[in-house]
Amino acid sequence: MKKMVSSWLTLGLLFAVHTLGAQAQTFTFFDPAGSTGTYSSAIDSKGRVVGFFFDSSGTHGFLRQANGTVTKLNATRMASTFPVGITPTGIIAGDYAGTAGFHGFVRDAKGHYTYFQVLPAADTQVRSMNVLGQLTGTYTDSAAVFHGFWRNTDGTIVKFDYPGAAGTNGQAINQSGQIAGLFTDANGVQHGFLRRPDGTFAKFDPKGSTQTIPIAINDAGQIAGFYSDAASVRHGFLRKANGSIVLINVPGSSYTAPAAINNNGVIVGSYRTGGIEQHGFVRHADGTFATFDPSGSTQTLPFAINDTGTIAGAENAPGAIYHGFLTPAP
Repeated sequence: MKKMVSSWLTLGLLFAVHTLGAQAQTFTFFDPAGSTGTYSSAIDSKGRVVGFFFDSSGTHGFLRQANGTVTKLNATRMASTFPVGITPTGIIAGDYAGTAGFHGFVRDAKGHYTYFQVLPAADTQVRSMNVLGQLTGTYTDSAAVFHGFWRNTDGTIVKFDYPGAAGTNGQAINQSGQIAGLFTDANGVQHGFLRRPDGTFAKFDPKGSTQTIPIAINDAGQIAGFYSDAASVRHGFLRKANGSIVLINVPGSSYTAPAAINNNGVIVGSYRTGGIEQHGFVRHADGTFATFDPSGSTQTLPFAINDTGTIAGAENAPGAIYHGFLTPAP
């Protein structure tokens, strides 16, 4: 799904919004005008959502204010734009794709863009931004090998690789600069890592994992993600700050995939029960689960949760396009 200050357009448009109740659950649905598919990437403490959408002219980013107004984001005129995060001061970061591959961008609160590339990279993809505006992600060299990077707010870039790895990906960064990521070993197996601010690493894998994919990290250093077992079944995990790992499986599920964790330790994601339909779940900090779906949805994909418990995601029903949604954690 994911993956060119020459042109950006601020629209005084309102998202198409309506709400419904389902088992005491209220959903707000939204789409930028002309959207043929809307996907949320992040939500901040003010309820502002960033993400991307498709229309007849291509792929664009968006910023949805808490009041429902939207700013259409185009990093450059002829590019696909993918925002991944927003800070409390309104800085937005992500990447954009054009004829020369992927490049990173930072958009300040006034709408001015800064572009960057990790050199000598063929592609630079931003995966995450913390509340300070520091970034992490991955870049590929001329041999198509993946490497990780950290970008500070002054534009300084630090490259990193897990020692001996055949490939390294930075996936998520928290306020203290801890980075959760994954690396590929010489046998092609993926493992999780925590990169500390001093540049040292801690490797981890849930027991029985044949592939470990960290997705998110909160400011307490808790990491959420998923892994595959020997039967290729996907399970979720929570790695605590002390290094212990808790397995996450929605009761009755055949597939569990966490997508985000907030600073209260609440995890959201999607799960399946045997078919291809996906449903939303919340795992509270006490280990209890709640599940949810908008009425008629067969693909419920929560992608983000803020510290007030508001979830942002995408959903669709058979034969329909994906719509963005907001809902309080049940």
